[in-house]
Amino acid sequence: MPRKDSTIFCGSWQSGIARSQDNGATWKTIDSGLTDLDVRCIFIDGATVLAGSSSGIFRSTDNGDTWVEASIGLLPMAAHDFLKFGTAIFAACSNSVLRSNDGGASWIVVDLGLTGHQPMCLAAGGGALFVGLSGDGVLCSTDAGSTWKPFTEGLTLPFVWSMSASNDQLFIGNWPGGVWRRPLSDALLAVQHEENETVASFTISPNYPNPFSDRTAMQYKLTRSGFVSVRVCDLFGRTVKILLAEVQPSGIHTLSWNARDGAGNRVAPEAIS
Repeated sequence: MPRKDSTIFCGSWQSGIARSQDNGATWKTIDSGLTDLDVRCIFIDGATVLAGSSSGIFRSTDNGDTWVEASIGLLPMAAHDFLKFGTAIFAACSNSVLRSNDGGASWIVVDLGLTGHQPMCLAAGGGALFVGLSGDGVLCSTDAGSTWKPFTEGLTLPFVWSMSASNDQLFIGNWPGGVWRRPLSDALLAVQHEENETVASFTISPNYPNPFSDRTAMQYKLTRSGFVSVRVCDLFGRTVKILLAEVQPSGIHTLSWNARDGAGNRVAPEAIS
């Protein structure tokens, strides 16, 4: 059951969601706006709470007091699992994987290149994203879901029920029974040729102005869509601020930095590598 400080959320079959704000001593049903009471999973991301039901995804921004449907416009689907990867939230649903870039307010379908097998669970580790399927093993992605490759070598029971990434291993629980593990580093090998293509798929121009005092900008070009991560680091290689971490379309993009760190504090340009 997900929790935030002393608040715990519990989803149930045909009974909606219960919340405890005293570490489980007492509970209260919170289903205002929740039109599907068959709740499969709950996920907390800051002030946002997401609930996956048998028909879609619901979202609350007031600690669960009220709920609104967030998967409007998509086909009805059961949501089985949530995972945050980078700045995006992913949902494993009955007929697809969904991705949200705005904290769960809206969702788009991620193309897995497969049909007929339900995504059941999600995991992340070693820079890779994994989805477990009901009959087709595991897929992995190293570009935040833009492209996927099979990750099933050695897995003889392909119905994946649960997954967890711990240290340098991916653990898989499957049906009708068994636990499997595989090094997370294998995911990079599984998509090595994709990474080789990515190396040659962008160009970047020097930032301008340089040197600068208050603001600088840079332009880059993507020859194909993919996951883009841009961060400012100091002279010791420590991250000062993450400027971008999302999937972007091909084309020319411009990114600027206002010489402030993630907390809004002024950073001396000469301290940046």
